[in-house]
Amino acid sequence: HTGVLEHLLVGQGKVTEILFSLNGGHQLASFSESDTDSLVVHVYDMTTGQCSATIEGSLPRTDLIPAYASDGSKLRVASSGGAVHTWDTTTGKSLRIIETGCENPVRFSLDGSLLITHSGDLSESGKGTLQVWDMNKGECVWVLGESDGWVNAGLSPDNQWLVSSSGNDTTIRLWCLRTGKLIAESVNHRGQKYRLAVDRAITNGGSESGD
Repeated sequence: HTGVLEHLLVGQGKVTEILFSLNGGHQLASFSESDTDSLVVHVYDMTTGQCSATIEGSLPRTDLIPAYASDGSKLRVASSGGAVHTWDTTTGKSLRIIETGCENPVRFSLDGSLLITHSGDLSESGKGTLQVWDMNKGECVWVLGESDGWVNAGLSPDNQWLVSSSGNDTTIRLWCLRTGKLIAESVNHRGQKYRLAVDRAITNGGSESGD
């Protein structure tokens, strides 16, 4: 609120990604390049400005999607190799590795409890399906229809709704994640590609009947 520098965080190498936790932003994860082809993650306590944990693993330098658990106790990273790593942000220890078998992670939910992946070819003419993974259970809970080409998706803040779009069919689809059912779809006749975000209002105004 003052514009005064609170902490100077000393990194290790070139920083490629940063992420604040959801628990009031009390933690910050900094992804930096190591001397090898992998990344090192430093977790900082934003109250003290000190590095509280260092996470080292076989993370590629590109095509990563990170997410914090809602309480900041866990950090999850999905990579293009199909693996999802979960670490304890206090100790830096690996808690779990989930092999999704899907080389195209799309998006985590806001609280990091769900992951959307795409299986198949992401080229303009490629075919595939969307999967919804429960990170706490370590399993795929829904397979949502067929997609055509590249994929984009957005999740509602309460994890009840998913909006998806794919390349060639230029259709935006609304899915209910309580049932895995398609609720509504809208065809983009102009063939334009959009980035998707689900507004908080949809969790209040949406219904399974599509009203």
